[in-house]
Amino acid sequence: MKRELSVIIFAYFALVLSAQDVIKVNHEGKKPTISDFAWAYLSSYVYDGNDESSFNEEIQRFKQAWILHTQGTTQKKGEYLFIDSKHNHLCFSHDENHINTNVEMRFWNESDKKHKLLAISVSRFKIPQYTPEQSSDIRFYRYNNDTKEMTYCGNRPPGINEKFFKDGCHVTYTMSATGKYKGKDIVATFWEEDGDYRSFFFKWSGREFH
Repeated sequence: MKRELSVIIFAYFALVLSAQDVIKVNHEGKKPTISDFAWAYLSSYVYDGNDESSFNEEIQRFKQAWILHTQGTTQKKGEYLFIDSKHNHLCFSHDENHINTNVEMRFWNESDKKHKLLAISVSRFKIPQYTPEQSSDIRFYRYNNDTKEMTYCGNRPPGINEKFFKDGCHVTYTMSATGKYKGKDIVATFWEEDGDYRSFFFKWSGREFH
């Protein structure tokens, strides 16, 4: 009986994991927009309140902001949602206790014209120096134009060697297509515990970053 119960529990979690890793993207136009990707991801996301990771907490907060946006309701005080459909980019941000938090989403068209790469990042940081409150996470999904599904493909920019990410170094990401980083693709800032930092520009090649 215990063995059968274990099999059932394992199967359940496998289904949950599968649902999170493969997400259907519904859209009305010929091509999905960044808003279509955002709602596909957020509508598939379920927050049970027990996961205290900053990524999941911020995605849940972003989801509530997105619902307000679709209802035409003003965002909560101190929260901002920017949608740049032209550059396939959006950002949800807020500030608390001098800590700035950004949730960004952006996608790139692949050179084969059959796929797109979507990135979702959460960064909490206090500039100009490193603080223990800082945290960051980025996740990538590959979208298939034919199946209209996006599949999880890792938490590192494709093409960037793992050795590039030095142990003990904290990374925050910026993906804005306008403003200071216009023309760049992903800006990765590596923070040392003593406050020193270095920024690198990861350039999209049509399939991976360089």
